[in-house]
Amino acid sequence: MIVRYIVDNSLGRYLYATENGKPDGEPIAGEKRKTAAEIQDLRVLDSACGSGSFLIYAYYVLQDFYEGEIRRLENEAETRRRELEAAGETNPIEVRIELAPFLSQAEKLRNYPRIILEKHIYGVDLDPQAAEIAVVNLMMRAMEGRHREKRLPLILNQNVKVGNGLIGLRPDDERLSEHRDKIAEIRRLRQQLIT
Repeated sequence: MIVRYIVDNSLGRYLYATENGKPDGEPIAGEKRKTAAEIQDLRVLDSACGSGSFLIYAYYVLQDFYEGEIRRLENEAETRRRELEAAGETNPIEVRIELAPFLSQAEKLRNYPRIILEKHIYGVDLDPQAAEIAVVNLMMRAMEGRHREKRLPLILNQNVKVGNGLIGLRPDDERLSEHRDKIAEIRRLRQQLIT
């Protein structure tokens, strides 16, 4: 229950711009529902994911969102087809050209299980077994229903990592050397804010 509340009131509100985070909820004044194009850079992180309860529900919210987007695009294509028909456009090639942007985008989104797992869902946990269970749980969700993927992404150690989500690397960890310039820039910017 708590997981649903948190996800609906964060991710759901962001996606649907509604008070309760549901597609049919009361709209939030001044905000609008996102489109698939607008959430390409969306990342959902659970920094202590355990077996993945939070991430699994986030997966379902994103799944519903993508299915709604596919329906929206198909409806827009149908509306446009009717407009062309009413305007007297009978050339099938011209009609296909007009409908192609809607239908091609809808077709790309049909692979949403992979999109969600590769681009949106991230987790970290100290327990390697818990992280592995989270990955298995997410993969099982992606293989449910009519959108089964033949080949799902390997997300353990990619999007779901074993580690401490609250405490970073020790200052003497050699992996920090890859990020030395970025860390120096962050320190410089932080110093500017303080002074």
